[in-house]
Amino acid sequence: MIEWDPMNKGSDFLNQAAVWMLVAGLSVGGAMGWWMGQLSGSGEGDGNFSDGDRKRISRGDDNGENERGGSARRRENGQAGTKTESKDFARSVRGILRESVPSRRFERFERLLDRVNVGQYPELVALIRANDLDGSGSNVEWEKLWANWGGRDPLGAMEFVSQQDWSRWHPSAPNEARKQTMISWGQVDPEAAKRYVMEGEDLAKGNRDMLYFMVEGWSFVDPKAAADWLIESGMGLEGEYKSVVEAISRQGGQKGLESWFSGLDQAALSPKDRNGFAELIAGKQQEHHPEKAAAFVEANLDKPWVTESRVVAATADAYVSKDPVAALDWASRTGITNAVVSGVASWCRKDLNAAKLWVAENSGTPESSASATVVMRYLTAKDPAAAQAWAESLPDKKLRDRLLDQQ
Repeated sequence: MIEWDPMNKGSDFLNQAAVWMLVAGLSVGGAMGWWMGQLSGSGEGDGNFSDGDRKRISRGDDNGENERGGSARRRENGQAGTKTESKDFARSVRGILRESVPSRRFERFERLLDRVNVGQYPELVALIRANDLDGSGSNVEWEKLWANWGGRDPLGAMEFVSQQDWSRWHPSAPNEARKQTMISWGQVDPEAAKRYVMEGEDLAKGNRDMLYFMVEGWSFVDPKAAADWLIESGMGLEGEYKSVVEAISRQGGQKGLESWFSGLDQAALSPKDRNGFAELIAGKQQEHHPEKAAAFVEANLDKPWVTESRVVAATADAYVSKDPVAALDWASRTGITNAVVSGVASWCRKDLNAAKLWVAENSGTPESSASATVVMRYLTAKDPAAAQAWAESLPDKKLRDRLLDQQ
């Protein structure tokens, strides 16, 4: 304790007065700091919790030593917390949803999802819904919420979706909720997700949406296992094949994709699976690298999917769009009449004069009869007289006579 001696004069008096002013200043500053801290702590941030509180809440292991830890355990068990905590939680969520910078809002929302317990998800649904009705869209937040719920408590999420009153929501809302939930479920526990889908009413009624979402999620983490199941079960269609093909391609590129497909027992595959995968694998190259799709087909001419599927026609069509002459040279090399016919037909649609000139110059080839027939059909539809004149100009008499007989 500082004592003031009234007998002290001069500088001693000033020194002691300075000390008293310092103490008073520190006291006032401390009080102001505490008050400002309370104001900032009660604002619309990510939650009014210390780091220790957050850890205890996420673990639910506070052993009753503070109210927040106890309520965390209640929420984990599906029980509501106190009214004060509910207000704090709502204020925190509203603060995040009001963040105008999307990247910050999404980051803060993801942190919130990592921190809350599954018992708080219904309250979170209500808060986001209120934000939407207030005029702010929350598409990304909804996607993140259902995905997170599906990864932590998929059955609970599905039960909530089935019991929720969606009457005044957007018509796509319930299906989007089920979609994101199932995609996450397929990633974290594909066996349980598969059982849910296969035993569910949707599939029994012919609705394949959940099957597709389950395979999509499964393919994100193990596309080859998902493909094996599709082949074994026979449940695959184009959507499921595409999920597998996209995932394998992302992992190993086109080379890895083709290697995986060639390693399958082609004889054991059903035509549906064999052709479905083949068409998509070639299709990934057709738009930007049709010559590579053509090489893939040419390297597998002995495989049944080449003639069974739509791969040849689709590849010829794509290749002609880039290089008609090279495409028709490839088509001729394959020895597949359909490749030539498809290529010429595509060329006629693109440049009829160039196509008829090429056919006339290559009239002696084994495929010339089929390709000339295609050109004749397009010419006749456009100008019958010009078609007859073109046929009469062909050097091959047998071909010429046959085309004219068809007039």
